[in-house]
Amino acid sequence: MAAGLLFLVANMLWATKSDLPVVAPLVDISTIFNVDDVADPTTENMSIGLVTHLTLSAAFGIAFALLMRFLSDARMLVVGGLA
Repeated sequence: MAAGLLFLVANMLWATKSDLPVVAPLVDISTIFNVDDVADPTTENMSIGLVTHLTLSAAFGIAFALLMRFLSDARMLVVGGLA
C-alpha cells in the first residue's frame, strides 16, 4: 500500500504540472464506479477514488507476495516487481 500511495502522490504532482487540480487522479479513479460523463471533484468522488486506489494497491501487493515464492533469484524478483 505504501508503493500505491507513493504512486498516487506522483500522479497528483504530475496533475499539477499538467495544469489540473491536485485531486484529478482521485476523481478520475472514482469514475470506475460512478459512470458519469463528467467527473465532479466532490468529496464523495475523492473518497471513492482513494478507497479504490488503495484496494487495488493492496490486491497487487498481495498478488506479488504470493508470486514471490516462484521468483527464486534476485533478477527474477526485480523483473517481477517491475511488472
